Amino acid sequence: MSSSSKSAQNRQVSEAVVAKLVELDLQPTPENYTVWYYDHIQANPDLSKTLRLIETQGKGFDDKICGQVYERFFGSDEQTRFIEETCDRMEKSMSRILSQMSSVSAGSDDYGETLEGFQAQLAEPESVSEVKTLVEQVLTETRRMQDRTKELERALDDSSKELASISDHLVAARQQALTDSLTGIANRRSFDDSLELLTNESASEQEPLCLLLGDIDHFKAFNDTHGHRVGDQVLKQVALTLEQCIKGRDVAARYGGEEFAVILPQTDMIGAGRVGDQIRKSIANKRIRLKSSGQTLGAITLSIGATQYVPGESLSALIERADQGLYRAKNEGRNRTIIEPPPDAKPSAA
Repeated sequence: MSSSSKSAQNRQVSEAVVAKLVELDLQPTPENYTVWYYDHIQANPDLSKTLRLIETQGKGFDDKICGQVYERFFGSDEQTRFIEETCDRMEKSMSRILSQMSSVSAGSDDYGETLEGFQAQLAEPESVSEVKTLVEQVLTETRRMQDRTKELERALDDSSKELASISDHLVAARQQALTDSLTGIANRRSFDDSLELLTNESASEQEPLCLLLGDIDHFKAFNDTHGHRVGDQVLKQVALTLEQCIKGRDVAARYGGEEFAVILPQTDMIGAGRVGDQIRKSIANKRIRLKSSGQTLGAITLSIGATQYVPGESLSALIERADQGLYRAKNEGRNRTIIEPPPDAKPSAA
């Protein structure tokens, strides 16, 4: 393909992406453009599948949802930049240490040679004044060596503080990378990592594991009526309730938008149904109030789908089955927990 043809093709793609953003009433931010650019050129099937799922659920798109999609599929770029910056800091710190150590090492060699020379001269001194001069020279070289050693100690101390700062920064950055910024619970990336880890343990230890997927009922209407700030308050309240209803190694995560997930290791379907109902009832019993006026906006409810992991099955199959339970919960009246059993298992509902 000629450069002019490639340029024309790129221009067409760009125009199509911008047209899509206009159609969806989305701001042309780098995040929004990136999401729909990769969807348009079909370079990321999982991303396109996620967008189609959002479309079929009728949730619509806004900057927040697109931001969550971007974070899920492209957030690692930020982590890559962070790691590169951290490595650069560590490299500079270690270079300073090595430079100082090299200087001290060279000085130590020179100091040794100087002492040997002094020793030879002291073997046959010609006068007291000559001995005095030699002693003063030895003292001068000794002080110079002490200064170099102190410089190394200072460099080591500074570098130690720098490495401690880098270590603290790494811990904080990892925590931030695995935490949903709004609700403070695990984010989608952390959920994916935890689900893989805990299902592997479930299979190897032959212990049951269940997954809950929950979705806030009528959240879009609530958001449209009361605004995003109140909607954010609702999301925080649901996240807090999830944390209060789980224990041990259970993992509560924001799955995306108004969807939440709970991983329940060492829990069978009966136990999962109980936890799901505890969460659902706790949320329904709470009331959302405006902080500014104290006005009560009523209750919110959560529909939940639950299922149990089958050793050897794909994680996508597990999630899809829990999502089917959630879909049934929505269709059967909302504010309920529906257990979607694995194939060949006896169905039940809570």
